[in-house]
Amino acid sequence: MIETISPATYTAPTLLYIICIFSAMSFVLSTWEWLYDNDMRAQKFNHFIWYKQFETLVFIMFSSLCVGLYDAIQMSKGVNLYGEVTILSLWIIFYLWNRNKNDLQQNLISAFGTILGYGLLTLCAVVATIMAGYIIFFIMVLTGLFTIIDSQIIAILIACGGWCIPVLLLYRRILHSDTPFDDHIRKGFHHYLWPILFAYIALLCPLMMQDIANSEKWHDMKNIKPIRRA
Repeated sequence: MIETISPATYTAPTLLYIICIFSAMSFVLSTWEWLYDNDMRAQKFNHFIWYKQFETLVFIMFSSLCVGLYDAIQMSKGVNLYGEVTILSLWIIFYLWNRNKNDLQQNLISAFGTILGYGLLTLCAVVATIMAGYIIFFIMVLTGLFTIIDSQIIAILIACGGWCIPVLLLYRRILHSDTPFDDHIRKGFHHYLWPILFAYIALLCPLMMQDIANSEKWHDMKNIKPIRRA
């Protein structure tokens, strides 16, 4: 009897989950911030969103670097921190290239402090979204109208779907305010929803990778034998 060895189940790395979750929340927060702050709207919307993504990545890499160094000291073993060091080095080079050279050290520390503050704000927003999802889930379970699985799905949809509501409210606030704004604002608030869509895609990326990697068709495709020509 021939024994078949089942392929190992693939699980997305924890760091990938953290990056995708923080990236999704950063898409949402940066959209809210740009619509709320008059000074931020002086910058181009697309550039502002993607720069905040880079700042979020720097915060995650710095946190990962600190955890890696702590593990290296406590467990006395080597750790691979090339990715973290590379991202932080790119940020420093980018900052030096685009900033005034006067009082550079103080400005660099101030900019890094801003990144840490934004990263902590993103973390608080992630926790708030998770707590909102749990509250909605428990309400669904107490009502008894849905099954446990359905309650989980509905809670996630409502908690994450609520990200669009502040975009609409802030957009209406701009239109009804006395502060002058550019004509491109009049195009419609749906022009400012693409970061929210990217946030949803970022949340789904690790799950999609796991589903594809663990699917039978993927394993069959990996193990397929090349066709020999006669």
